[in-house]
Amino acid sequence: LLTREQRLFLKNRDTFRMCVQSNSYPYQEMQNNEFLGIVSKYTKLFEKSLDKKITIVPTTNENIAKQYLIDDKCDLISYLTKKDTNDFIYTKNYLSLPIVLLTKNSKEFVYNFEQLNDKRLLISNSKIDVNYLKQKYPDIQFKINTNEENVLDQIYDENVYGFVTDIIHAIDILKKQTGVNIHIGGKFDENITLGFVLNENNKILADILDKFIENISKSQHDKLMSSFTYINYKEVPDYSLLWKVLTLSFIFSLILIIFIFREEKLKQKIITLNKDLKIRIKDEVALNRKKDEFIFRQSKLASMGEMLTNIAHQWRQPLTRINLSIEVMSSVIENEETKNKSILEEKISLIKKDIVYMSNTIHDFSNFFHPNKEMSIFNLNDVIGKSISLVKNKDIDIEFIIEIDKEITLKNYENELIQVIMVLLDNSIDSFKLKKYGNKKINIYTKKFEKNIELSILDNAGGIDARIISRIFEPYFSTKFKDQGVGIGLYMAKMLIEDSMRGNIIVDSFDDFTHFTISLPRIINE
Repeated sequence: LLTREQRLFLKNRDTFRMCVQSNSYPYQEMQNNEFLGIVSKYTKLFEKSLDKKITIVPTTNENIAKQYLIDDKCDLISYLTKKDTNDFIYTKNYLSLPIVLLTKNSKEFVYNFEQLNDKRLLISNSKIDVNYLKQKYPDIQFKINTNEENVLDQIYDENVYGFVTDIIHAIDILKKQTGVNIHIGGKFDENITLGFVLNENNKILADILDKFIENISKSQHDKLMSSFTYINYKEVPDYSLLWKVLTLSFIFSLILIIFIFREEKLKQKIITLNKDLKIRIKDEVALNRKKDEFIFRQSKLASMGEMLTNIAHQWRQPLTRINLSIEVMSSVIENEETKNKSILEEKISLIKKDIVYMSNTIHDFSNFFHPNKEMSIFNLNDVIGKSISLVKNKDIDIEFIIEIDKEITLKNYENELIQVIMVLLDNSIDSFKLKKYGNKKINIYTKKFEKNIELSILDNAGGIDARIISRIFEPYFSTKFKDQGVGIGLYMAKMLIEDSMRGNIIVDSFDDFTHFTISLPRIINE
């Protein structure tokens, strides 16, 4: 939690001096050289958090403690009242105590100050902002208490309606009563707070204390407060208060039992709903998978249509050559020019080559559209070559720059990788056509790592608009006209790479370049 400067500050300090008012119990007090009160418990917590000793400097009152701060005789004091000067640094509040009302047992419980209009109340000036309450509640007669010894007597004799103070102080007063029927008869929204005050030279220490105060957990607060209030409540001889507490505890327990019963019924409903929800989720997942399969089949059929067009284009030239060769051979045979035997042999050789080329083309396309999904070990360079051969006739003006380690082999799904590469190449070719670029280039290169490879496809077809690049892998998102594409190709490519081939695909665009990077494991288990 601490900055380097704060850690260095703590490292260079062995102890911190804290001024304590020796006569301000139950908040802080020195008794037989022992530091007592609620402040002492929080001080021990801060000692533990800081991992530093806090040396106690006794003072008789708050004013002397402040003067000690100014004279640098102590580093900090615990402060219970409002910020009344700008000469010091004030930390955040580490404790907030509600304001309560002590009154006779016969009086009704009070929840707000408006119920006390026209009443006469004693109030502790040193603990509470009296001026604030007087301004906010002008119909109440607030009287500053000057003698704490006779507070309970004044309430009992009804010289005043009650005494306004904080909860800790109220408990401390109650423990001293002997047979006087006084109790806590009211609780208000207003409160008083405890914090630390430091001189202006201790800004770093104040920031450190603020950080620790922010991180005091509720359980730590509860533990410190309960241990302190328990000691005081235990000593209160007013058993009517105990009876009220027991009655409230019984009512609370009864409410808790009803609540637990309702919670159990609700829990059973939730369990039933969860079961139904799991079934619905399972059904929806199955339905979505069917939709995905339909999308892939639809995309495959669209690709098949394009491939058949490519086959026709690739077969056109060899068929023309075969036809011309046959005409030459027929002419030679008709003229019976035996001296042209070499011409016949040459033409027969060309026909064989063209037939082999056409056969290989059919083999490549049949493998690509083979319905079986089988994992195999294949050469990455061969896959790149097959992919390019399947799309290169769509635009003969593109220069392919291949920089691939020919020894790289993968154990994965070959046909699916071919399909992904074809999708990326098709996108590049379509981009070239839309923007009519000259000097068309597609770079394909790889990086080899210990457990995976990266395959990059980079084109100079104009790049992708920054406003849409984050959406290009979404299904049915397309920048093409509706008759030119449905926006499923890149979505399908991403699904194949990430869900089937256990890899990753990302895209980047800069200047006129679009850069797709595919990361694949070199070997995946079936």
